[in-house]
Amino acid sequence: MRRWIAVAAVLLLAFAVHAEVYTLNADGTGDYANIQSAINACVSGDVIQLEDGVYTGSGNRDIDFAGKTITLCGVSGNAEDCIIDIEGVHGNYVSERGLMIDSGEGPETTIRDLSIINGDGDGS
Repeated sequence: MRRWIAVAAVLLLAFAVHAEVYTLNADGTGDYANIQSAINACVSGDVIQLEDGVYTGSGNRDIDFAGKTITLCGVSGNAEDCIIDIEGVHGNYVSERGLMIDSGEGPETTIRDLSIINGDGDGS
């Protein structure tokens, strides 16, 4: 009986640690057309890699992680080359947010090696 429990535990662990890696390009090519589409398709543990470039437009702002513990990162490791431009600056007023991580995602949610510009930091 113990052997079956051990085998079942190993199989469950093998399935649980298998993360998918999705790669996006700023021109909308890659595994998904935009960051939000990739997040919508992800499950916790997955990784979204952004190739260098400037990500703009719908689906690349007001990005909602929807409670998923995922990694969003720039591929090159240079945050100056991988930019999410929220395009929310209208005169002296900023009207758009970059990322929304407020649904219980937890400390394992990782965002690294990218810059977020022209967005509202407090969501107001």
